Amino acid sequence: MRDTSNNLVTENEGKAALFCQRFFPATTRPVNMIQHEDPPPLETRRWTNITQEEIMEVLCTTSNTSAPGLSGIGYTILKWAHTARPEALTIIFNLCLTTGVHPWNTATVVVLNKPQKPDYSQPKAYRPISLLECTGKVLEKIVANRINTNILKHVILLPTQFGSRPHHNAINAIATLVHRIQAMRAANCAGTLLLFNISGFFDNLNPERTAQLFHDKGFPTGVCHWVLQFMRNRKAVLKIGDYMLETFSITHGTPQGSPLSPILSMIYTANLLKTFKQWEYSNLTMYVDDGAIYVTSQTMNAVATKARDHFHKVLA
Repeated sequence: MRDTSNNLVTENEGKAALFCQRFFPATTRPVNMIQHEDPPPLETRRWTNITQEEIMEVLCTTSNTSAPGLSGIGYTILKWAHTARPEALTIIFNLCLTTGVHPWNTATVVVLNKPQKPDYSQPKAYRPISLLECTGKVLEKIVANRINTNILKHVILLPTQFGSRPHHNAINAIATLVHRIQAMRAANCAGTLLLFNISGFFDNLNPERTAQLFHDKGFPTGVCHWVLQFMRNRKAVLKIGDYMLETFSITHGTPQGSPLSPILSMIYTANLLKTFKQWEYSNLTMYVDDGAIYVTSQTMNAVATKARDHFHKVLA
């Protein structure tokens, strides 16, 4: 019999290199931390300390069968530990936010194929899933809940930003579009809808720009530093079958699988919606990394021209 183990290892190494290049780019385009379209910063708000009850509420929503990270510590152990010593995680989590440190920064990345793709020789036919440390995800969920509370209380995001926030799900986004179509038809106007997707959005978010946006939205300094460290000081181990690539660093983007990633992405595009909210007879909405430009006018030529011009403004 012929030994094919070496060939398999070489093949997996080649796949791993392609996946790393696709999903974890080594460099990104430079981004200005402060941009001239940015609205005036909000006053910094004070956060109260995380409570034992908050931690227990999040732990109660977790599944004991969820895959753990590299440490092997799952939610079952965390629930036992928090029940026995509720002050332990409480002290650790509050120190993380006040000092701006996120110590659970290493993930196992498993690559899964997307269903019904015509060509599985291309990296874009696959999706990386990050198996994150459960302890870190508990803290990330608590922070995500608090950010959502701030969004509602202080109107940080426009109502045209959908996804991963209360009362702004996919059904609400569709209802908004249906309303605009009905209004256009009632006025006997022409209308056009231009849809776009930000390719590689989660993998290319700039940590410094994200932290600056959090600062401008009034979040405490410790939380802003914590967000920066959460995005910038990550490590990953890529796993393909039984083959595991050596640990590598990730300096930008957010991990898919984290409850915090969708919230960070919404903050990242919030100013884009504010910049274009004054469009006349036009609307821009976002659903995480998917955008929709809707334009009404008297003629089809007019709406097509306006939609094209608005899209180029969004790109700029």
